[in-house]
Amino acid sequence: MALASNLISVRLMKRILVILSLSFWLVIASFSGSTLAQSSKSSSANRPSQSQSASDKAVGKKDLPPQAKSVWIRGQGNSLQVKPLSEGGDELEFTEGDGVDSFILEEEGDGSEETEFEVKSKDNAALVIRNKLATQTHFPLMVNLETNELIVITPKGQKVVTVLPDQAVANMLAANVLDQIGGKGGIKWLEQQEATSSAEPSASPSAEVTEAQESAVVLTIDEEGELVYEISGVKFERLLGLIPVTLQRTAIVSTTTGELIAVDQSFFTRLVDLLSV
Repeated sequence: MALASNLISVRLMKRILVILSLSFWLVIASFSGSTLAQSSKSSSANRPSQSQSASDKAVGKKDLPPQAKSVWIRGQGNSLQVKPLSEGGDELEFTEGDGVDSFILEEEGDGSEETEFEVKSKDNAALVIRNKLATQTHFPLMVNLETNELIVITPKGQKVVTVLPDQAVANMLAANVLDQIGGKGGIKWLEQQEATSSAEPSASPSAEVTEAQESAVVLTIDEEGELVYEISGVKFERLLGLIPVTLQRTAIVSTTTGELIAVDQSFFTRLVDLLSV
């Protein structure tokens, strides 16, 4: 009886040892796999991607034919099509006009300083970037190279942009129509301007443009065919003066005067707005 009991104990101990041994090797294998994955991930993260290493194809005013008086720009996929035009509006020969990553127009400022705005493309839309703020439009653009006027070619004809998007945004923030651009988690654009005004200017105004900024401002036409900005943002208020609420809204702003035309928001948001201070 005692012998049988000893045999059972020995077998049980062997099984326990086998289980412990298997568990140990499983832990080791799991740890090694995790370390390898982290190492691979780290090396791939440190390795520059093709898109990062490839140099962008940028075109500026100085790259165009000397007889060019204006330039036509349209977004195609994630690149631009650029066509220089003569004084009479005829297209000039320009071999570098297809597959352009960005078009940069420098404007002479007061004194020796220069400001610039840049046009890029994303998903067949042109992005007009100035002061790190991107404005999206699906209409072709034209720039008068003599006056630096930005012109939008709409189904209702050519429309001159008198008030640039960064100024329109500044107007809405200053008038407390919006407290923040780009929705929840978006940018407080005026604060960013003040914070970076004394810093060194970046090489390009689009250096820190985020996806939120790319969709925050849209250049389009309203029902009357007038060119407007649709500026998406939020307003911070307190429901009944007590409960903090964040109201999503879109400000419709004239590109001619920079003034507010209308505020687009849902019925529920409008109701909460009426009950808030």
